[in-house]
This record gives sequence, structure tokens and C-alpha cells, in this order.
Amino acid sequence: MNYDELVAAAKAYCDRVDVEVNQNVHVFVLLAEARINRTLKVTEQTHRVYTKTIAGKEYYTLPPEFNGMRVVSFNPGGVDRPDSQATLLHYVTPEQLVEMQESAYNEEERYYTIVNNQLQLHNPLPNGGTIEMVFYRKVPPLSVKYYSNWMSEENPDIYIAGISAEIEMFVKNYDAAKLWDDRMTGAIEELRTNDINNRWSGNSMQMRID
Repeated sequence: MNYDELVAAAKAYCDRVDVEVNQNVHVFVLLAEARINRTLKVTEQTHRVYTKTIAGKEYYTLPPEFNGMRVVSFNPGGVDRPDSQATLLHYVTPEQLVEMQESAYNEEERYYTIVNNQLQLHNPLPNGGTIEMVFYRKVPPLSVKYYSNWMSEENPDIYIAGISAEIEMFVKNYDAAKLWDDRMTGAIEELRTNDINNRWSGNSMQMRID
């Protein structure tokens, strides 16, 4: 479903044609998307980016659509090559990283944390390598110009429930808002569970001795 279809469906469910509701529809969509981005982390949101390392550089800027990290690794050469030797960087909290810097703790290990929309490293990486980040992207925002995204096409019920909850909250129909909010929560949980099942489904690997 596209933007207009989602909005029309939500207003129909809520039976609202108020001028004030129509004037604030873009706000309701924005709030629904903020809720989705706070609570949802599924395969469709994952994305992979690379950046070249600079000797001694401690901070690297995160992508603008960043919404949570999955994996960070370092490759001393190029990526996706037969001779690639990527190693994982281990996450620590900002406080732990400061302690490591002060005590020169585990200097052979590579760690990262996230501070102010930046990837902070310990220890700094050598020049000419590649940092690979696999992260969750925010759901692309809908508007009258950008009519649809993967979420609106594949999971319109989540959008409709979220927009309807915001409409009912706006008109102070709190019982109905709670029902729509619960429906959105349930739909998000179903999507998350389905994603986990799809990721880990299939036959178990078996060892064979020839």
C-alpha cells in the first residue's frame, strides 16, 4: 500500500474526517515510523557499508540511516576477495573503552563503541584496510512525494495500526488508541518472530565421515 492508501485506510478505521486530523496526517505517519524504528530490527533493514581506514584515526562517521549495529569487522586488504582476512571487532560500552584506553588493556584486540553517531575504535586501525559495517537501517520515511517503502508494501497492517493509534490519541479517544497500539505491538512482534524463524529455519547440519 502507498502513502495515500495507508492514510485513507487509517481514517476509515477511525471514522475520522475532521479538518484537524487531515491537517496533521503527516505527523501521525511520522510518529508511527518513529515507533517502528525504535522497536523493529529485522533482516529487511540490514545493510552493508565499507569505509577505508586511515592510520591513527579513532572515529568514523556512521551512515545517516543508521538504526543499530549488527556486525563490525576489519579487513587489512580489499573486501569480498579470496584472500580476505576479516576479523570481528568486539563491542564494548563507551565507559569500558575509556578504561581500556587508560590502562592499555588488551592491546592486541580490536574493540568498538558508538559515541555521538560515530564509530569509535580501540586500538586505531592501520592505514589502507577496510572497515565493514552490517547495520540496521531506518525504515525509509513515507510522504506525499515518497509513496511507498518495503514496510508499507509488505506489512501495511503495522503502518495502519500505528497511524490509527496516533489519530485516536490526537482526538483523545484513549481506549481506541490503546487497542490500536496493542495491535501495532502484536504485528511488530509477529514480524520479528517470523524473521527469526526464517533466519534459522532449515535442516540441521550433519557431520559426514567418508
